[in-house]
Amino acid sequence: MKYSELIEFEPLTTVIKLADDNQAEKRKHNVESEKPLYDNMENAIAELSDKLQAYDKVQQQYEALLNSLIDSYDDYYLTQYTKYRLNYTDAQKRDSILNSDTRQICEVLKDISILNKTDFENWRNTITSLKPQESDVTKDKIKENPYQDFNPREIYDKPSYTIRELEEQLDNNYSKWVDAIRATFNDPGIDQNLSMLPADQKTLAANFKAGSVEITVDNCRMMRDIVNNLSNGFEKIELTASDFVSIFSKPMCVEEVKQAFDQFIEKQCAGKECGKIRIILSGK
Repeated sequence: MKYSELIEFEPLTTVIKLADDNQAEKRKHNVESEKPLYDNMENAIAELSDKLQAYDKVQQQYEALLNSLIDSYDDYYLTQYTKYRLNYTDAQKRDSILNSDTRQICEVLKDISILNKTDFENWRNTITSLKPQESDVTKDKIKENPYQDFNPREIYDKPSYTIRELEEQLDNNYSKWVDAIRATFNDPGIDQNLSMLPADQKTLAANFKAGSVEITVDNCRMMRDIVNNLSNGFEKIELTASDFVSIFSKPMCVEEVKQAFDQFIEKQCAGKECGKIRIILSGK
């Protein structure tokens, strides 16, 4: 093996090793679409010693293989980067959504005890995890440094949504919570508590119930306090996905389903005043 030949291949093999090593921690769960590329990279590195012993033509072919693998990796990395990093327009739209009245209202309403906040918290985690693209990340720059503060494997097995879809999810969450609050004001169990509200809260509650007032940034905190006060005497029972798995652990006919669910609810409600019980679906 000639030292000069080793030096000649070092830049190419170093780039491939860096590209492969940057993914090593995430390779416990193989992604099928990536496997051929990374297998080829590892095989090429393993062949280095043998190729350095070979004649010039074989070395030229090996050099071409290394360059081809680097080019394939650069294309793959840049495709994933532009797919999962926000372009300028989407980054601006994301910031607009995060600063919107709807988001600000939901951040307040999430503290209402009878509302299911799981979907909103998942939405917030998703949209705040999105990062904008750096304008200088190009194929040439990836060729110089295979890692540009982005690892494609970090986003695998996570739901992927467009900015438009995330905006719709926020609007849907807001609408769902407004409907739930309206239902609370129509609940006969809160009539006594409603009459005991302070005058300003009673006025807002009456106007909202009548449909003459909507929930806004200005009144959402008072609305949160009103609903929490009205539901203060309720006995909250949360049902989770694991509860349904335990209830319906085997195939059942319709009557068996009804009977199993009724028995479960009766068990959960034992010792509680039925008129004050409110059942809530939880995302836990």
